[in-house]
Amino acid sequence: MQSSVFRWESNFSRQLFRLAVPIALQSVVTASMQIVDNLMIGVLGEVQLSGVTQANRVSFLFQVAMFGAISGTSIFVAQYWGRRDVAGVRKTQGIAMVFGLLVAAVLGIPSILMPEGIMRLLLNSEAGVHAGAEYLSVIGFVYFVQSQSLIQAAVLKSTEQVKLPMFASLAAICTNIVFNTLLIYPTREAQLLGWTFTMPGAGMGVRGGAIATFIGALVELFLLLFFSYRYRFANAARPRELLPESARAVRAFMCIALPVLVNEALWAGGTVVYSAVYGRIGDGVAATAAAGVFSNVEQLASIAIRALSHACGVMVGMALGAGELDRARLYAKRFLFATPLLSQAFCLCVILPLAGPIVNMFALPASTARLALQMIYVLCGGIWLSAFNNVIIVALLRTGGDVRSAAVIDVGTLWAVGVPMALLAGLVLRLELPFVYLATYLEQVIKAVVGFWRYRQGKWVCNIIKEDSQ
Repeated sequence: MQSSVFRWESNFSRQLFRLAVPIALQSVVTASMQIVDNLMIGVLGEVQLSGVTQANRVSFLFQVAMFGAISGTSIFVAQYWGRRDVAGVRKTQGIAMVFGLLVAAVLGIPSILMPEGIMRLLLNSEAGVHAGAEYLSVIGFVYFVQSQSLIQAAVLKSTEQVKLPMFASLAAICTNIVFNTLLIYPTREAQLLGWTFTMPGAGMGVRGGAIATFIGALVELFLLLFFSYRYRFANAARPRELLPESARAVRAFMCIALPVLVNEALWAGGTVVYSAVYGRIGDGVAATAAAGVFSNVEQLASIAIRALSHACGVMVGMALGAGELDRARLYAKRFLFATPLLSQAFCLCVILPLAGPIVNMFALPASTARLALQMIYVLCGGIWLSAFNNVIIVALLRTGGDVRSAAVIDVGTLWAVGVPMALLAGLVLRLELPFVYLATYLEQVIKAVVGFWRYRQGKWVCNIIKEDSQ
């Protein structure tokens, strides 16, 4: 095998594109759906939109907690798959499925039983609380379904079956849009090419949107399971194959999953502080609205980062699991070079030209739209730094089992550098929103320096499934 960082052999390139392209397409669809959902709910009015937005804070916590299970699954499965140990893959899957159900129960049961109590912690408006509670009481059931879909998709992606999760996600999103249209809005007349016809609708409002999400989640899980068992993919396990062989295996999984969960929870807390600072810039309304629109564009801009980081985690993890440590080091160098470069190119060539049209889709005052665009310009100039850090922390340190160092670097720089800079720029210096966002990039600089130092130490180059068996 060649040892050049810049000259890639055909096998490496084919595997990279086979993994990264479907993930990128899935990310495009998912990010677009976030925009469509906001627009469809927004038609109902500002009160309904604010209630659903705040209710989705609970969904955000669910996604953060599930990321711990997904990370633990991906790390172990990729290394088991590197030596084609299907039994190990399925035992890891079984542990992760139980972990996912526990996460869903912790957040889903309170959402179903006391949605109004939760919403009163998030919103002052009584009308907004009622709208959010209607939505949340249904979304609580969605968590149980999505917890299993996320685990199944993680196993498939880490065993190089990336097309099925992409198509299942696409089907779920299309289903969601169709049922949003049928359930949210009342029956109404529409015109097409001069013909007038009746559009059926249940007029259920935000509850209809939640039911549509639930139906879409069921479709996604059904497709993942049906085709996995139809084609006997690695996740098509019999019940007894999902049972862990020992308590040691459960402890090993939790040693990976729990630090990642704590990492993501503390990271989420930092983003809440950012949001609070943005809400206190000027009158708070313009900055919050601009930041909300910017978050949609940021999701699109991160497509290349997510796709390449996932491919890196799988390919490096397989090399580590197979005991080919030199190949893992070589692949890591290639991704450290390619991911920032390709992410920056994607942002400049695709996101920057689309920034104006996307912002104009939202009914914003000119001054608010200007703030959102300026934040996008900052993002387009510095996304390479975020990509570099993502590869080191998520794709390399975590994949090699060095999750504690990854957590300290990721969360430590956020709270020691990013949060103080946001508070200083926004609340003390009273800078405009784009400059506050730019100030937080100092966190990315420090994170890159510390992360690269830890990467150079090489402690992440570790076959964790071999060490666990010993």
